[in-house]
Amino acid sequence: MKKTLLLLLLPLGVLGQVNHPVTNGDFETSTGGVPDSWTAGLGTLTVGDAYAGANGALLTSSSGSPNNNIINDETYSLTVGLPTYLTAWVKPTANNDRSALRLMQSDGTTNLIGGQAVVWNNAEYIDTWNKIMMIQYTPASDIDVKVRLDNPIANDIINYDDVQLVQNPLTVNGDMEIQFLSNSATTPYTQVYQKNQINPISKVTTNFRSGRHALMCNTVGATATFNQGPAYRHVREEAAMDYKGSIWVQLDAASPAADFFAELWVDNAKVATGAITTIDYATESGWVEIESPTYTSDDTGGGSVYLRLVCNNSGTDRAVFYVDDYILNKAPANSLITASNDFIKNNFTVSKTGVSLKSLSGNVQVFDLLGRRLASKQVRAQETLDFNFEEGTFYIVKVSAKEGTASRKVGFN
Repeated sequence: MKKTLLLLLLPLGVLGQVNHPVTNGDFETSTGGVPDSWTAGLGTLTVGDAYAGANGALLTSSSGSPNNNIINDETYSLTVGLPTYLTAWVKPTANNDRSALRLMQSDGTTNLIGGQAVVWNNAEYIDTWNKIMMIQYTPASDIDVKVRLDNPIANDIINYDDVQLVQNPLTVNGDMEIQFLSNSATTPYTQVYQKNQINPISKVTTNFRSGRHALMCNTVGATATFNQGPAYRHVREEAAMDYKGSIWVQLDAASPAADFFAELWVDNAKVATGAITTIDYATESGWVEIESPTYTSDDTGGGSVYLRLVCNNSGTDRAVFYVDDYILNKAPANSLITASNDFIKNNFTVSKTGVSLKSLSGNVQVFDLLGRRLASKQVRAQETLDFNFEEGTFYIVKVSAKEGTASRKVGFN
């Protein structure tokens, strides 16, 4: 039996985000028309339509037989105490098709958690891709698991793609794409997010910044707030870290102008408040990024960290706005804080292929937004640290020299 080892961000008592890449979770590799690393427990598994890439998986239920499923051949080691999320993209082909996600014990036959079926009983879901998430699971001890996808009833023909398993993510459903949590017919933001003086909050498919969905917020008070729900907040690890958050906002065309700002909360206390951004649809009809300042935590760990969006609207008419791409960034302490030393900031450049120093020499480091160091090198003046910055991904570049230290968040489209 193969076992996929988890990736630990820090070897300490409380861990940060832990990604468990599901082997062939994107179903891109196959043999003889059958996706590799997956086994059908009942039903027929073949290559299917793709949400992303070239291939997905098609599970055709047996006629007259319920509980059709496919199980991933690998075993994944979950860490005690970290909230765990299993997600997949699903494309049903007929009304009243059903889908379910499960974590199985390492024997592959004993159910551990999940199995609640999403019923695809609305025409808007049929022959379109929809993201679902299994009920949250927090292991009481370290445990090895397997991943299973179910067609719970007979005769269903359903496509699956992009299966992901993650523990303690920085945000849950930050892209606003999840349609359902387990078998809930209630849209998931009622559980994943917490709101105050917003009613209703609803999913929209017309105004979004990325993906296919955003959330529409109708305020009912002069001060409204939106943030991650208590059970879904990131648990910080036992290391001093920089945290910085952002969320994208678009004002509705019929809304009065409103003020927006972001707060960073650590261990249920507000620790940083961003600048106020006034949005008036007459002058700004697009998406606006609302950012928090950077906050450096201590190394105690175990508490939560999250971003809160605040909307102030003091008029008699209440603001209506959309939110998308709710992001929490994290990096080693003091690496997200940009030095005020203009000499450092003006003496390095970043391109898609590397980081170049001008008239200074120093140490150049590249981090991802989870705080993992991806590259480090002593670089002389007029030399370059070669590094391939992937499109659509953000990084932190940190330059340390005798004149000081500066960091820059970079990304390329």
